[in-house]
Amino acid sequence: MHKSCKDGLIFSGAVPVYIQPEFNSKLGIAMGITPEAVRRAIEENPDAKVLVVINPTYYGAASDLKQIVDIAHSSGILVIVDEAHGGHFHFNDSLPVSAMQAGADIAAISMHKMCGSMTQSSLLVMRENKHVKPSEMRMALNYFQSTSPSYILLASLDAARRMIALDGKRLVQKTIDLAQWVRKELESIPGLYVACHDIVGSPGCFDYDPTKITMSAKEIGVTGGRLKQDLRRMQQIECELYCFNAVLALFMIGDNQKTAERFVKAVRHVMSTYERKSALEITMPPAAIPEYYMSPREAFMRMDEAVLVPLEETEGNISAETIMTYPPGIPVIAPGEIINREIIDYLVNIRSSPLELQGIQDPEAKQIIVFKDLRERRKST
Repeated sequence: MHKSCKDGLIFSGAVPVYIQPEFNSKLGIAMGITPEAVRRAIEENPDAKVLVVINPTYYGAASDLKQIVDIAHSSGILVIVDEAHGGHFHFNDSLPVSAMQAGADIAAISMHKMCGSMTQSSLLVMRENKHVKPSEMRMALNYFQSTSPSYILLASLDAARRMIALDGKRLVQKTIDLAQWVRKELESIPGLYVACHDIVGSPGCFDYDPTKITMSAKEIGVTGGRLKQDLRRMQQIECELYCFNAVLALFMIGDNQKTAERFVKAVRHVMSTYERKSALEITMPPAAIPEYYMSPREAFMRMDEAVLVPLEETEGNISAETIMTYPPGIPVIAPGEIINREIIDYLVNIRSSPLELQGIQDPEAKQIIVFKDLRERRKST
């Protein structure tokens, strides 16, 4: 989930129920969620009011969103989709279904990611019904938005909206064709694996966005971190992100044959410098979702009671902060959750990997902010 989801929980006081995403061990990346996991979560939490779905994932994996929306709606549950990386889906039938096409109630779309507007400009799309009223949405947004908006950002958003509305089908098809050409060229490079529709049908991947180029050199012993760093150092190519096993490159409507050829040439050169070694076996799957003790809001409001404790001494205590590995940004522990041995071991392993920890006061995770002995104190009272 994006950190704004956690912030929303703190503002609203809502109690979260997390659904674990599926995991692709070959690439070492999180995928989407399954309809079965959603149905199970709803059955176990019949008082649930809202389902928040991230679709697609950063790496382009899409869940069976239509079925997930239908399952939620059949139980009277509102569906909000974080569609940050799917703003272009509506403009090509070969792409995964968009949130609005799937029947979602609300979708947040980062136009700056895939549709050409300036950074920080996004759209909130809604389907007006008895639960979603534009007037109430505007009132809620007023609590968080500036009274002095950037008209430069708004102008860029409107220009991008007009461009994609009038010429979106051609632009998106051109981008897909370009990305497919890049993928075909990369597939001929020895030792490099490039994900595409071969992962469709695997758990958590109902469909896939081909404009996302996810590549891995783990079979010759090269980590995602090293591949990304070498592309930058040797060829001045900045990829979107990396995980332990893979690197992600995005192709968007601003790309052309020249940029595509330069990228392929850069990857081919960097791969030619590597000696073939044994395949990497480390995948770093996400730790299991820990036990919930208090809401994120309660944890936030009680921060004056929290203390910094060495990681090895935190087992059984309640976290006061969010700790996430980036990428992909899925929290390892969230405020109000109980730290267990698995979480501690996971964080120790992360410290020796190229992944980065975010949302934490001590970036090396040697210490964590917790509510020390709170459970015991409550029992005694």
